[in-house]
Formats: sequence, C-alpha cells, structure tokens
Amino acid sequence: MNIPKLRFKEFTDEWNIHKLKDLCTTCGGGTPSKSITEYWTGNIPWISSSDLESNSIFKINISKFITTKAISESATKIIPPNSILIVSRVGVGKVAINYNELCTSQDFTNLINIKSNPIFLTYLLKIKMEKQIQQTQGTSIKGITTNDIKNINCTLPNIKEQEKIATFLTTVDKKITNLENTITSLENQKKGLLQQIFSQKLRFKDKNGNNYPEWEKNKLKNLCTYKTSSLTTKDIDINGNYQLFDANNAIGTVSSYISNKPYISIIKDGAGVGRIRLLKPYTNCVSTLGILLNTDTTTIQYIYYLLQQVNFSIYIVGSTIPHIYYKDYSSIILNIPCLEEQTKIADFLSAFDRKLDNQKAQLEHWKQIKKGLLQQMFV
Repeated sequence: MNIPKLRFKEFTDEWNIHKLKDLCTTCGGGTPSKSITEYWTGNIPWISSSDLESNSIFKINISKFITTKAISESATKIIPPNSILIVSRVGVGKVAINYNELCTSQDFTNLINIKSNPIFLTYLLKIKMEKQIQQTQGTSIKGITTNDIKNINCTLPNIKEQEKIATFLTTVDKKITNLENTITSLENQKKGLLQQIFSQKLRFKDKNGNNYPEWEKNKLKNLCTYKTSSLTTKDIDINGNYQLFDANNAIGTVSSYISNKPYISIIKDGAGVGRIRLLKPYTNCVSTLGILLNTDTTTIQYIYYLLQQVNFSIYIVGSTIPHIYYKDYSSIILNIPCLEEQTKIADFLSAFDRKLDNQKAQLEHWKQIKKGLLQQMFV
C-alpha cells in the first residue's frame, strides 16, 4: 500500500499517485539585460539559483530588484505567493516556496496554481530532486527538463493529512532556523569579545579587584614550543590507546601521544592551511599538522584564542600545494598578560565556546531528526 512508515495515528487512508502536471501549472523565468541599468532600479524581487539555500525550503536571499519594464521586455515573469521554485538548471536540486511575489532567472521551473498544500508539496519535491541529483551524479547531465518535472510521480494523502505534515515539518524547520540564528549571534558576540579582550578594552581583575600588570610583547617562538609528527594513516593501530587527528577529525587510534596537556595543531600542508585547532591531551596528530606546546609562562588555551586574531594566510607559500612554515610566522609579536590573567581570559572564552558548541550539537541533532522525518513521512 502507498502509505508512509511514520504517520499521524488519526490517518489511515492510502495515499494516491498523481503526475505533477495535474497538480499545478509550470512557469519559467528569465534574466533582464544587465547592461540596461534602469531594469535593476525597481522594487520587484528577482532571484537567481544562488539565492536559494540547499538545506531549507523557506530561505530565499533577495538582493536584486527589477522594474515592471524589465519584466515586460524580458522572459522573466511575476511568480505569485505560495508557488514552488525549482532550480532545474545551474544549481539543480534546490527547491523553495515563496511567500511574496517575485521573479526568477531562467534556471528555474516554477510551479503556480497549486492544487495541494504547497508546503507539503515543496517538501515532497525537495526529496524527489535530491534523489534526482544522486541518480545523475558522475554523469554529464547538468539539469532537468520542464517536461521531466511535469511527469514526476507524486504520492499524496488527503488535504488534511498534507496540512498536518506541513505544519509539523515547518515547526521543525523553525527550530533549526532559531538554532542557526542563535549560533550566528553567539559567533558575532565571540568575535566582538575577542576584539575587546585582545585590544585590552576589556580587562579582568585579580581576586582583590585590582588591575593585573601591563601586558608585554613577545614573539610566538618564545611563548610556545613547536614540533612536528611523523605519523600517517599507516600508523593507525586498532589496539592503540590514543586518538589520532587529521585536519578535521579523529581518524583512529595510535600507540603514542603528543602531550599530557592540551596543545594547538596548525594545518601546514594542503586544504585549510593555516587553520588552528585546540586538541585534547593524550592525543596525537598526522604529519600534515604542526604542533604548538605551551611553556611555563603561557597557557596554551590563551595562545589558541590569541592566534585566532592572526591572519596566517599572509604566510602561505606555494600554489599547487599551499604550505605554511613555522620559521615564517614564529616571529610574530603578540601581547601577553601575566599567567593569572591569561588563565582568566582562557577560562572565560572556553566557557563561551562550550555554550556555542552546545548550540551546534543541538542544531546537528535537529537536522538529523528532520532527515529521519523526511525519509519516513513521505511515500
């Protein structure tokens, strides 16, 4: 029977198969001439495929506006609210629903005059288009024709069940959006805090409420010990006791560790060169990462946050395989407070990072929930 794996208990009817062309009318788009300036001085939103986000059917980033003259003298058309926008050419696979009228480029096949719940149908078509992308990966196909879109088979329940599914999934998407907004806000707050702390506009006090001593300037090479690893994926040992990290993640275990204290890794070869990361004690890393260890006068957590203010890209050499050498950036001069203030700063920023990481973990959790729902709530 045409019924989903996961369903609201009050619904029991079988779902019915329809051709998409029987549920809507299709409408294309176009791009007014970019050389005619007056076309682009209006107040009618116009979007290209890059203005849609692949992870949400609701997010449309509008930055361009056109005039009625641009519409009358080009192939673009006004798409009414509650239509479905499908990217069928460049950027194929993106799908969105619009709540306000707008115009689109020729890369869209737009569905108007929809005879079902538009949000439900948008979610369903998003699933269909993602499967279409997977099926055509590795081929020369760069798009999907309007005729192919019209002939997509859509399995739908009655309108009340459509509405309930649409409302439920919209609530999940709002939760995801709220978490994304919270994360963006926290990241902006952190950026501001880092600037204030390291410009010394924001200072900490000692336990008696007094100022700490003035900060002193010193070179990185005097503040940290640098070393490298010789390990590769060939050294992974399933019986090892210590995690081995590459540029992004733990990739296995090995039989030795770098340090019994936290340390900084910096990508010195390849993609992401110059990116730093604070790694846990009793771990190890591969040979494409440089390693910074603290000395008796520094806390590595403070150095880690301080180095986030450094533009390592200016030290990158090589075009085929980019590389960064410790000898080139080891002489950068840094502002260093006393050890006690370093610790306070590091503890404060670490607590902020834990809050941020918690929000990111929640976001990933809800994304996985949404993924499972989309797999089970549709036929």
